[in-house]
Amino acid sequence: MRTIIALTGLKTSGKSTAFGFIKEAYPEVVEIQLARKLKDESSRVFGIPRDAFDNPSLKEVPLEMPVFLDRARIEAMIRAFGFEPDYDKHVRPHVGVLLETPRRVAQFIGTEVLRNVDQDIHCRGAIMGIPDRGLFVITDMRFLSEFEFFSGTSGFYPFYIQSDRAEMGAIDMHPSEREVLKVAERCTRISNNGSLNDLKQRVLALVGEVTQ
Repeated sequence: MRTIIALTGLKTSGKSTAFGFIKEAYPEVVEIQLARKLKDESSRVFGIPRDAFDNPSLKEVPLEMPVFLDRARIEAMIRAFGFEPDYDKHVRPHVGVLLETPRRVAQFIGTEVLRNVDQDIHCRGAIMGIPDRGLFVITDMRFLSEFEFFSGTSGFYPFYIQSDRAEMGAIDMHPSEREVLKVAERCTRISNNGSLNDLKQRVLALVGEVTQ
């Protein structure tokens, strides 16, 4: 039997910490990152070091050479996901956009460009070829369409890591962050407003329930 747990939450809410607790208790768990292919291809196409998309100390650092979107690179990103771009619909609206940080590159390309080609584009790439048995954790679910894609799957359990601090700090949110709050309404909530040990106990208790 395949169990897929989704962890969603605002930036700095504790998703990575929660996954770390699961990995410690269940070493066989496999992490699914819906944005992994996006980051891999963005690094290749735009010449940005791959680590800059994952390292918290680099994500928000302005790039030495900001990304200036042109036709060739937009089309290269779309083709990397197996789709043939329609210039007027998928490319032309974004030509000339300036992206100054790795986070902004990933957000804009992933949301405004790729999801307008196919809203499930990241989900399809992420689960391609995964086994029918095992424990899997999605660590970056953000959109209702992503939730809907997996909600029809047997053994799917979505958890929202709720942090008052993260919610108070989310003043000027990107659309992908705002939609997290809509996804949260469909998830089991895990409070991260106490100690790390409190979070660990809550996470592992729920994982224990769904993997029995």
